[in-house]
Amino acid sequence: NGCFIRFLGHLQGERRLTNNVVGPFLSLVPPAVVAQMVREVPAEQLLKVLCNVGPRGVARILENTNVDLIIRMWTGRLESLVVNGAAPLSALQRDVRAAAAIKNVSDGIQQALSSYRRLVAVGA
Repeated sequence: NGCFIRFLGHLQGERRLTNNVVGPFLSLVPPAVVAQMVREVPAEQLLKVLCNVGPRGVARILENTNVDLIIRMWTGRLESLVVNGAAPLSALQRDVRAAAAIKNVSDGIQQALSSYRRLVAVGA
């Protein structure tokens, strides 16, 4: 559906953004996760978070938080709140124990949300 092309379109003429933010992000995050983010998060939103949090911060969030939950949050109604909350979340995850706890909690939340959606879909 052209999401990668739209993402690249936002980088046109933005050499600093490409070199200082997007390039490092692409080298820090596994390709499958980058593809999922580019496919499911609007380019403007992803770039906004990358600029506010930085490539290392976003990579840390994606490594220590359920990726599907992050995508749900970054594309939901509270997207401006998430952009502002991403930097503190990344800072918290510098502590290995906090990062592991956040990962466990976010996996549980995502699993509960997915289960709820399946129940609603079958009319339970």
